[in-house]
Amino acid sequence: LNISYHLPEKDISLKLLKPHLLSWKDVEEISKIELVNLQYPILILVDDKEQILSILDGHHRTHKAISLGLKTIKAKLITINSLPPEFKSIFKPTA
Repeated sequence: LNISYHLPEKDISLKLLKPHLLSWKDVEEISKIELVNLQYPILILVDDKEQILSILDGHHRTHKAISLGLKTIKAKLITINSLPPEFKSIFKPTA
């Protein structure tokens, strides 16, 4: 989370995020959606062209924004190539 503090916030289309969302059947996880605060931006991992690779933090907030009928959500984009090598290896699939 520390690497995201300096990053600007952007409005990201919820349509673009839907394919990257986790979904739950667990009642406890679903109930968390109602409790989240949309004032905090989600964190999205992107490539150098800002194509979404994954949602790092904010699945519950994204679900809430969708349920409220919003079109966008505040997000901070973290470019995978800006990460230290030990983090890149976690998120980048190896060939």
